[in-house]
Amino acid sequence: MGTLFWFSYALLWGILVIQGLAFLEVLRQVGQLRRHLPRQGALLLEDAIEPGRQLPAVRVKSLIDLRDVGWDDYLDRDWGVVLFLSTDCITCRIVAEGVSRTLRVLPTTARLFVLFDSPLEEVRQFISETRLPAEFAAIDEPGSTEKLLGVAWTPAVLLVKGREVVEVGIVNSPDQLEALIDDVVIHDRKVRDGITSQVGRPSR
Repeated sequence: MGTLFWFSYALLWGILVIQGLAFLEVLRQVGQLRRHLPRQGALLLEDAIEPGRQLPAVRVKSLIDLRDVGWDDYLDRDWGVVLFLSTDCITCRIVAEGVSRTLRVLPTTARLFVLFDSPLEEVRQFISETRLPAEFAAIDEPGSTEKLLGVAWTPAVLLVKGREVVEVGIVNSPDQLEALIDDVVIHDRKVRDGITSQVGRPSR
């Protein structure tokens, strides 16, 4: 009876150890899988303006002084990050509230531009409540720019290099926006810096 008890006890512990090792192996495999999967980020819009196309000219209203403005008034750096927001969109509010954090991770080679398709007073209230910096914002109440670019949903983001379209996608959180910026804009800078360092390295 004692031998059977100790055998059962040892067998139980053996099973627990095997299950524990199996669980650790599953965690290891999941970790490897996550390293090979793309980061959760924007849902790219296939029906929007195609990557590689040049931005068409647009005229919208500056939120600061309501003067007519275009891309050149905001996108004055190598990269442009254009956010399309609506005041009646809950996820737009979530993204807007995270803009101050997004600006901290935005490289100096990029400029943020936020375009609203909502009435002026609603935008002003939205800006006040979310603390989104007004100097980055403009208004296109009819949504003409979104229609021109094929952006059918908000919140959306358009990444441009110079005036060339690179990516267009839906972002439902600051994390998704920053993931796309990291994958496209910051990665581009790292690649260019790597090439520069290789070119500037003296031969042995």
